[in-house]
Amino acid sequence: MRKKKFTLVEMLTVIAIIGVLAGILIPTITISKRRAQEATAKTEVSSIVAAIKAYRQQYNKLPLKLTKQNNNKPTGKVTPDEYVDFMEMLCGKNVSGTNPRQTKFLTPRAKDSAKAGGGTVVPAVWLDPWGREYRIFLDEDYDNKVDVNADELHGDIFVYSLGIDGDETPGKKNNEEKNKDNVTSWDSK
Repeated sequence: MRKKKFTLVEMLTVIAIIGVLAGILIPTITISKRRAQEATAKTEVSSIVAAIKAYRQQYNKLPLKLTKQNNNKPTGKVTPDEYVDFMEMLCGKNVSGTNPRQTKFLTPRAKDSAKAGGGTVVPAVWLDPWGREYRIFLDEDYDNKVDVNADELHGDIFVYSLGIDGDETPGKKNNEEKNKDNVTSWDSK
């Protein structure tokens, strides 16, 4: 009795079916991963905003001492140089006297670390899902207005991620061009 073997046509048919299934699955998996990253970024943006609000509630002011000075006036934008100190302060360290009670306003979700834009090693919780620092803007003169790119926003705390492309177009609103994928703490539609 002879063993039945697969013919070349049968093998090519099976390979073609596998290829079609892979072609359908890979984009679906990629889209699902991106949506999960965006959801994580949105959650973390909300957590950072809540931590800054809790700081304001406890100390009756925003943590502006850690933002660059411009003619002896804080700018309200947390720069890459200030980012690590700012986030450590939110996590309970008394950085430059800004958190004397050492209250933990933000709890890191992981112990691992990653390199930020400036090459500084920071805990991974402080980076967005794509490994970049969140952008933080505070109302430095308490007039309830903050300029973020070309958006004049009304409020006092604004946080965002540059999204999957890690790029932004300066001078454009957050719903235009490369800024469309930014994950923001405000509605930019």
